[in-house]
Amino acid sequence: MYRFSSPLYPWIHGNIVVSNDISTIIVTNNLNNSIAIQLTWFPSKLKAAGEAEGQQGQTHFIIKFINEKSNKIQEHIDYRFVICDQQNKSVFEQGLHSGWGVEQAAYKFIAPGNYKAEVTINYILFTPVKPDVGKFNIVAST
Repeated sequence: MYRFSSPLYPWIHGNIVVSNDISTIIVTNNLNNSIAIQLTWFPSKLKAAGEAEGQQGQTHFIIKFINEKSNKIQEHIDYRFVICDQQNKSVFEQGLHSGWGVEQAAYKFIAPGNYKAEVTINYILFTPVKPDVGKFNIVAST
């Protein structure tokens, strides 16, 4: 883990984690808008954490929107990221505007089981589009 900060802009700071323990899935099929949705998570083997484990049990997600025509990151995407449990109940939701085309989220899986993650694209370049949904299956073990 590397900590970074900017001497010129004190509000810019954070951590960079370098690891080969990641999983990545890209959804490209049956999309209306030629924007591939890439979901990456760390650690790759999810473990359900107990309530008292704090941030140690968190899974970190990175969502990328890739323009399939140019093969570059697509900027200005309005999206919704949802994780649902085995009963299809939403346990995490994040809806944002992605100015850069790359976003992050973190969630702590409390119970083991099969989860579904969905990333829905609603706007591209500030224009409403026919929604695209990337669906991902995630398994959290004990």
